Amino acid sequence: MLATKTLPDLLVKMTASNFEWFQMAVSKLSTDDLNRTQLLSEFKLAVGALPTAQQKLIVRSLQLENIFDCLNSSETEQIVLTCDVLSLLLSIMEPSLVFRQYEEALHRALGHPAPCVKQFAIKELQRAVTCDDFMERLSLQEAMLLSVVTCICHEDMSVASSAMSLLKSLGASPVGLNLLYSITVVNALKGAMAQRDVIRFRVYEVVTDVAVHLEDGLQAGHASGLLPALLAELNGADILLQMNTLELLTKLALHEHGLRYLQQHGVLSALASKVATINKDPLASLLLPG
Repeated sequence: MLATKTLPDLLVKMTASNFEWFQMAVSKLSTDDLNRTQLLSEFKLAVGALPTAQQKLIVRSLQLENIFDCLNSSETEQIVLTCDVLSLLLSIMEPSLVFRQYEEALHRALGHPAPCVKQFAIKELQRAVTCDDFMERLSLQEAMLLSVVTCICHEDMSVASSAMSLLKSLGASPVGLNLLYSITVVNALKGAMAQRDVIRFRVYEVVTDVAVHLEDGLQAGHASGLLPALLAELNGADILLQMNTLELLTKLALHEHGLRYLQQHGVLSALASKVATINKDPLASLLLPG
């Protein structure tokens, strides 16, 4: 009677030839400059064609540094394909494992000039935000967070929005909140705000959304000086900026702890005064709906 093979034994046999091909392909990526784009395309198709179990075996067996190195290019097609391949491979791995093995590579990707590479890196960090191991390591890597803050300033709104979403997710947990409002990160946020009005309000949006989620987030936002700075925008001369401020403060007002905060800091009485004198300034009527 033939012995019955276990599932791992069968998978190893099935993937032996596959593994050799993938290993060869990864190795050639570092040496074959002329055919690198073709290799990446074939690699992407080959991984996608494998069953999930075999994908996991393959990705655990390969070192992906050579693929990350393919991002060091001025060729748009190569960069996009590299992001596609890396996104596919890393999605198979546990997020905390990705960060542990490829932390430096992801940090470099955050500083890449191509927006798609920045988005790829932020997406991987976003996947890891809920992992305790990731949060512990991130607490020792403030430079990574500072790179994310820099992405908030990016002219490509898709990059800026991704970075903002990551910081908002970070602020949703006590550990992440401490990281977000560390002295170093807050100073970086304030430095970013000084660049342009639009960036200043991107930071305000992050601070407001975190404050809405947790009362601790509101208190941290106040202690940092960022929430008081938002309230002060109501006293500015720019009607459009005041309208943007009202839109953000409305988010706070819809929550009990947020409304209480606005009352305590005289925002509601100040708005009542604005309404009472609105006829004295034709432009001020634009504020009335808000």
